[in-house]
Amino acid sequence: MYHVVMVSLGFFFYKNNKGMIVGRESYYEV
Repeated sequence: MYHVVMVSLGFFFYKNNKGMIVGRESYYEV
């Protein structure tokens, strides 16, 4: 559903519907 790519910021927090948090140059796919 979501593709979050935040390398340019270098640090990024993303919270999905499961309440999980990833950060720092992360590629996250839900």
